[in-house]
Amino acid sequence: MSLYLTGKREERRWRRDALFSTYQRFIQLSFERSLKAVLGIKVRRGTPPFDLEELVDEEWLLHREYDGILTSLRLLGVSDMVHAAEILHKRDQEQVELALRSEEVVTDIDFETFERKREENRQAKHSMLDAARATLGLGAAAPIDDIFWAGPPTELRGSW
Repeated sequence: MSLYLTGKREERRWRRDALFSTYQRFIQLSFERSLKAVLGIKVRRGTPPFDLEELVDEEWLLHREYDGILTSLRLLGVSDMVHAAEILHKRDQEQVELALRSEEVVTDIDFETFERKREENRQAKHSMLDAARATLGLGAAAPIDDIFWAGPPTELRGSW
């Protein structure tokens, strides 16, 4: 009986460690993809011609790893957390599409749309963190401070 219980404890420890590592990398990749999108918008607010090729290539490598980790989450995670991860994936992709899939100058309307999508992305990150923490038996995540978003949109606009 003791051997059985030890085995169960080890399995739970392995599962928790695997989930933690997977959650951590997924969120990390989400932040990295968001940064590539912000840098893309910043480049496109400058003077044409724009060179987005390096950012696009870097983002594509992140996206490929991100998709693989999403598959791991689907295998290991509970449905609420997987749903939060899928929504975050969608929000990340919307930002990337707006920022890196065009080489046109960013208009004020484009910038406002990007900032709205950026806020939706921030909320999706919070939901993902909360769902991940819940599966680990932890409380809600602390809010993501503005410093990690390059400041509020009004400050950001003025700095570009």
